[in-house]
Amino acid sequence: MKYGFESLTDNELLAIILRTGTREKNVLLLAQEIINNFGGIENLSKVTFKSLLTIKGIGTSKLLEILSCLELAKRIKIIQNQKKYSKIIWPEDVFNLVHAYFQNLTQEHFYLLLLNNQNKLIHQNLLYKGTNDTLKIDVKDMLHLALVHKSNKVICIHNHPSGDSEPSLSDLHITEEIKSNFKMLNITLLDHIIIGRENYYSIIST
Repeated sequence: MKYGFESLTDNELLAIILRTGTREKNVLLLAQEIINNFGGIENLSKVTFKSLLTIKGIGTSKLLEILSCLELAKRIKIIQNQKKYSKIIWPEDVFNLVHAYFQNLTQEHFYLLLLNNQNKLIHQNLLYKGTNDTLKIDVKDMLHLALVHKSNKVICIHNHPSGDSEPSLSDLHITEEIKSNFKMLNITLLDHIIIGRENYYSIIST
């Protein structure tokens, strides 16, 4: 409280969350082991239930505390991005807006951004979850959301868990299908963005 949280080491910050260690190791050593196990705090966003439970001294209570903190951090980042990139001008704006959400996903997720005439974000919606390499979508669902929210500009986003953002033939075909269906209702498909590991591909803008 006297010197501020910024004065603490990574181990000490995590130790505060863990609160206690084990008989064999104190809480600071347990925190260090967790950080080392994942190759640094920058990789803690990749932790899972299963990977944490392999560490001796991590039970259900500590596991839930760690994952809850990580989820809060992720949501804070998403909300900050929503405010910062509320107006979409470039494909990079889309990537910056959604990257925190898609980071480390192991399944394909299909996301929809609905915009107004000034390209300001008015609604966003996760439509579908697939497997690690397949995703079934229905254009009627997208049309319904666009009409409900009175949006005439739409951006589609989905990720490739493999990390490669290059579009497949299926990605190209579904983009044309969405675009043509939207056009009949005077709705513009601004872009279809594919999110890779640390990159993106803009199907329409590229």
